Amino acid sequence: MENWKRTYPRDSEPFNLLANKYTLVGPSEKAIANAQEAVQLNPKDARPHANLAVAFMELNRFEEAKNVLRKALAQKLETPSMHVRLYHIAFVQGDTAAMKEQLDWAAANNKLEEAQNWQAQSAGFSGQLDKANKFNEQGIELVRRSDSKEITAQALLLEAMRNAALGRCGPVSEITRQALDLSREQANLVNAANARAACGQSGLAQALVDDLWKQFPQDSLLNTVSIPIIRAQNELGRGNAALAIQLLEPTRKYEVFGDFWTQYLRGQAYLKLGNGALAAAEFKTIIDHRGWYPVSPLYPLAQIGAARAAHLSGDDVKARQYYQDFLFVIWKDADPSIPILIEAHAEYEKLK
Repeated sequence: MENWKRTYPRDSEPFNLLANKYTLVGPSEKAIANAQEAVQLNPKDARPHANLAVAFMELNRFEEAKNVLRKALAQKLETPSMHVRLYHIAFVQGDTAAMKEQLDWAAANNKLEEAQNWQAQSAGFSGQLDKANKFNEQGIELVRRSDSKEITAQALLLEAMRNAALGRCGPVSEITRQALDLSREQANLVNAANARAACGQSGLAQALVDDLWKQFPQDSLLNTVSIPIIRAQNELGRGNAALAIQLLEPTRKYEVFGDFWTQYLRGQAYLKLGNGALAAAEFKTIIDHRGWYPVSPLYPLAQIGAARAAHLSGDDVKARQYYQDFLFVIWKDADPSIPILIEAHAEYEKLK
């Protein structure tokens, strides 16, 4: 694509494609530069506006991202992704009116299943797992009416991943089975394997990894990030923290990719090895980059990881602050039965 740019400098397409690539794997600054050039060359194309907004979000420049999206929509340049980004920005900023504005847009534009997904994500982020699953199930019912097996599978796996991340593993096997019966596309195999690995189902996860290896031997992101994440999950479950870190080393090439799993798993592995400083660095990467994945359930969990890392390093003042941010701000309305919430409360009480 760089050659394409040099050969046809007035063509916006290579700039837009590069912007999209850089939003996926970083660095975000290069995404901004290419998206801005694409906008200048073809201001009536909605896609570079969306890419520019995503890049600003990745740098936590939420107001700039919002302004880009609002201006594009005012010019009748619209993609569905613009609305989900505006919903995410509103959620980060605690702007319930702006969140409702996007939900109303979805209702008015026959996107009710997407609105259910957005609300499931924000509820899951806040530790309201029962509410999140209810939204998800309502969205799945809407999708099933249209007989879309692929979208149904994707929605099921989002629910499985969310439950797995938050430690509610009971339904994960059945949800992933239902999803894979509908579709075994690459992304679905990855999410099913990751959910199963996070729940300690290493054999089932490895079987899916083997399938992925056979089908996509040349896929760089799959083999550099997605599969190492699943294999590291399995090794952590077996107590092999050092091997998990080793398996995750190739993922450093694409730190933005992976929904925070690479940083989170490295942090967990360093905690198991008793290295508070290195664990803290991994969890801080997540905390400092909310815009990478604004509604990822791993973002609040990184607060617990950072608290544990601080305690391990002897800084209980900092540990208490992280616990307080998690327990009394981000997860103040969380379901009380979630295992990691119970653990965090107990750990915090010991530090008081």
